[in-house]
Amino acid sequence: MKNIILIALSLIFVDCFGEFDLESFSNPRKYGWETYEDRRNAGKELYEKQKLLQLYHMNYQKPLVNAGRSALVPGWGHFAVERYTKGQILLGMEIIFAGTTFYYYDQYRDYYDKYEAASQSDKIQYYFDKAQTPYRLAGSFFGLYCLVWIYTVYDTFLVTDDYNGDIWDKIIKNHRESAFTVTPTGFSYRF
Repeated sequence: MKNIILIALSLIFVDCFGEFDLESFSNPRKYGWETYEDRRNAGKELYEKQKLLQLYHMNYQKPLVNAGRSALVPGWGHFAVERYTKGQILLGMEIIFAGTTFYYYDQYRDYYDKYEAASQSDKIQYYFDKAQTPYRLAGSFFGLYCLVWIYTVYDTFLVTDDYNGDIWDKIIKNHRESAFTVTPTGFSYRF
């Protein structure tokens, strides 16, 4: 049984690596390097891009984390990605809708308590009718609150993605414009 497994593994190994073209793998011209200087320049360019990528990862915001922030406190995810106006507007709408919901719900509870305490049929009907309007308004404003909350969480994904794209563009722009750069690994000066 061991011999059969050994033979099968060796056949698989030979089949997989028997077609490996070592000549094309080791050909330096396949990357466009004609000279050693081209290869060295490509290495320097790769090193520069890796440093820029480090800067990007230091400033990168995770969309899911920002959405969680906005789920907890509306607008927090927008504030984290420097979209202050939009965050303030959404936070203000949430506060207004939540406050209005609580106001009408409080009115509804007042009328409902009076309805339960009433003993005359005309007062029972009067308080029941008075309780219906604040109840419907509280439900409507709560629905608006929920819609704005859902939109805030959804929009946080979009603005975080835009922010991350803007960060990369700023890093590239600053890198091209400045001769002196400060990176996580040190300082550099380009001539």
